[in-house]
Amino acid sequence: MVNIKPFGKTNEGENISLYTIDNGNFSAAVTDYGANWVSFLGPDKNGKRTDILLGFSSGEAYLGKVGNIGATVGRFANRIEDGRFTLNGVEYSLAKNGGKNHIHGGVVGFSRKMYSAKIFENAVELTYVSPDGEEGYPGELTLTIRFSLSADGTFSIDYTATTTKDTILNITNHAYFNLNGADETSNIKNHFLMLNADAFCEADETGLVTGKIVEAKGTPFDFSEYKNVGEVMDSGFLQAALADGLDHNFVINGEGFREAGRVFSEKTGIELICSTDRPGVQLYTGKCVSEDWVGKYNTNYCKYAGICLETQGFPNSMKWKHFPSPILRKGDVFKSKTTYKFTVK
Repeated sequence: MVNIKPFGKTNEGENISLYTIDNGNFSAAVTDYGANWVSFLGPDKNGKRTDILLGFSSGEAYLGKVGNIGATVGRFANRIEDGRFTLNGVEYSLAKNGGKNHIHGGVVGFSRKMYSAKIFENAVELTYVSPDGEEGYPGELTLTIRFSLSADGTFSIDYTATTTKDTILNITNHAYFNLNGADETSNIKNHFLMLNADAFCEADETGLVTGKIVEAKGTPFDFSEYKNVGEVMDSGFLQAALADGLDHNFVINGEGFREAGRVFSEKTGIELICSTDRPGVQLYTGKCVSEDWVGKYNTNYCKYAGICLETQGFPNSMKWKHFPSPILRKGDVFKSKTTYKFTVK
């Protein structure tokens, strides 16, 4: 069932609601502001109901600069070099809101919009219509996101989008996970990570991909078997040093809907399994999480407080033609699915 409760107001006075899907064993909550994923609870190895998602206790908290915690990010997640791209012979200029680059959809991206909601038995459907020209992007884009929760602890995010003009689209959810529990102040360096990815996109010191796809085997970024996250972050590997941890797009093996990766905490025994039909997953270890952010359970967050598995198309993909294309044509329908399964190992 889905419970609805008031969650605050936007700066314009619009009512924000919190929608909680609860099946008795697992629960997950989202808001209609920013299509934020607020919580994800299930039993740990001792049967304690544990929330593994960073988030905040009111809608107003999400209005601040909080690193897109839990947010739906778009129209184009990740970075676009120099805030420019060319489509059908026309150059489009976007905000340079990430240093010299455009990032996560611009100054007021999809993470800062109000969505309309529809309620189903075990799902919430949120829709946003992005006007033609918003943040510099062409075409009126209609995005619908269906969040649903199954009895086995699988949280599904299904995206559907259409456009009135050819445009580009790279949509993701920016959830930060801490499998020790969201009420913990510890970082995620004691987590273990495994990826279904034999390669990753090299990035420069600004986080922008260079276009080079690097084989992971023989490097600290080989996560073909479970590996301690902190050891990789502190390995001295140049890519980890430049990113102050992990902030990289990994190339998911195979095509179609398949497993992207797993995260595990020895402390709670919780294992999170991420699956998707997208070509990449951005691994981010929360270097920009601020101690000024007070989350749910009155928890002061810290640097590296969460790990993100952001399923996505490749960053800056309009420049690099060997990357999967992010173009959504007028008349076509974009559909994508990502799931996160809460289980105990």
